[in-house]
Amino acid sequence: MAMPEGNAQSAGAAAPGTPGAPVGGGTRFPFISRMTRGQKIAAGAGGLLIIIAVALLLLNREPGPRFVPLYTGLSTQDAAAIVSKLKESKVPYQLDDGGTTIRVADKDVYDLRLSLAEQGLPQGGGVGFEIFDRTNFGVTEFTQKVNYLRALQGELARTIAEMSEVDQARVHLVIPEQRLYEEKQQDATASVLLKLVPGATLTRRQVQGIVRLVASSVEGLKPENVTVLDIHGNVLSSTGTGEDLALSALTTTQLEAKKAIERDMETRLQSMLDRVLGPMKAVARVNADINFDKKESSSEIYEPGPNGQGIVRNSKRSEETVRITGGTAGAVPGVTSNVPTGGLGGIPTYQAVGPTGSEDRRKTEEITNYEITKRVEHTVKAPVELRKLSVAVMVDSSLQPAQVDAVRQAVAAAAGIDPARGDSLTVASVPFDTSWLDQERKAMELEAAAAARRAARKGLVAALSSNLSYLIAGLVLLILATATLVMLRRRRALAGAAAGEEEFSGFEFMPEAATAAEPEVSEEDQESPEEQIALLARSQPENVARVIETLIEEGKK
Repeated sequence: MAMPEGNAQSAGAAAPGTPGAPVGGGTRFPFISRMTRGQKIAAGAGGLLIIIAVALLLLNREPGPRFVPLYTGLSTQDAAAIVSKLKESKVPYQLDDGGTTIRVADKDVYDLRLSLAEQGLPQGGGVGFEIFDRTNFGVTEFTQKVNYLRALQGELARTIAEMSEVDQARVHLVIPEQRLYEEKQQDATASVLLKLVPGATLTRRQVQGIVRLVASSVEGLKPENVTVLDIHGNVLSSTGTGEDLALSALTTTQLEAKKAIERDMETRLQSMLDRVLGPMKAVARVNADINFDKKESSSEIYEPGPNGQGIVRNSKRSEETVRITGGTAGAVPGVTSNVPTGGLGGIPTYQAVGPTGSEDRRKTEEITNYEITKRVEHTVKAPVELRKLSVAVMVDSSLQPAQVDAVRQAVAAAAGIDPARGDSLTVASVPFDTSWLDQERKAMELEAAAAARRAARKGLVAALSSNLSYLIAGLVLLILATATLVMLRRRRALAGAAAGEEEFSGFEFMPEAATAAEPEVSEEDQESPEEQIALLARSQPENVARVIETLIEEGKK
């Protein structure tokens, strides 16, 4: 059967897809064109495996020395001195935060801290009394005084900087010279500049503690002559005399006590409301009127004893008896019986005396002294007295009126509201704004989701790093299995193609006997190639399908 001219190809040119034809119009890597599809898949998987292994090795590899902070927040003088020591010891270091932070290898950080501390570094932004460790001959008295002042300032600054709220401190002292006359003597003064830790604040007691520390460390320095301020120029210490400072401290203490009482009551009320109504359903505020007057009273009370007479202190009893002996006078006493009978000029006549006898007379005297019963009372009234209490409670409008009344009664009982004392309680029902709560909840959910994703990525990297050997072994097994399957499939396809070609050749080239038995036909009656193929497909469909599959597989290669 003649081939159509349109399908003819020159013998010198190889058809595309044949082993001698260049793939893709000629490639820079000829060996790729000679690889089968299974080999290409295996090579690509191997390259991917190598890339993953290198990436995991880079993630899991031990880096160089990890630098950690040796000191942070150093002054310029301390940083320069420490860097000089590190250079002398040939220790690698890094500078951060504008030279105020020095980083060294993590394995050397503790040894270096001990070594530098032995050399007196860091000095805390100034020199201390170590300035006198070295004796310099020829130093004048003025230089000694200046060095002493510098050392005292440096030591005070170091002590103040030890507070957790203080980052850095500077102390300036002015100590005037001693004068012969006291009225000409000037007072010593001091100023303290503080740089606080970000977010930290000093209470008034802490500021007063710094003032007392500086005043007690310098001879002749009074607390009212010490000024404490921060780096923003805000004066933290109170100015005035000692009496004014005491009064100011007392006022501050009273204000803190008032706030503590209000805060404690608010906390108790708020916890009760949140427990009953749920969170964000009620808000309680308390205002307490406190009387801080201190009262003292003394009293002396005189009381009788249990029997109404008191306690006998001493008792005295005396008895006296007198006996009288002799005659007794007779007649009627008086002038008439003693006048003479003859009148005033005659002989007097006296009363006759009766017979003699004796008489006993007794006298008793008793003196009793009682102890005075006295009770002395000294009463000191507490300086904190609650004069009036005002409580305000705001509840959400979603509560029913019965619930609002129940809240009013419960708050009145819990706060100890006393109308006779002038206490007041207000409970109002208003709608609460919860939009900010929804925004916070969404932000927290987004942050939680982001944290979960980061944790998942870290967990995946950690799992891959810890199981790198198993991963490589699994990928190698996968590549080998894939290559084996591809080779088996290719062999099966080649075997099927060979069988199809044999069958195709069997029905394409008929034996001569069969051809001779057929009657001769004219060129007009001869069937076209298309008709012959259609006839062959109808007579042998399985063989034709196998041949077509083989041709398709060869075209894919």
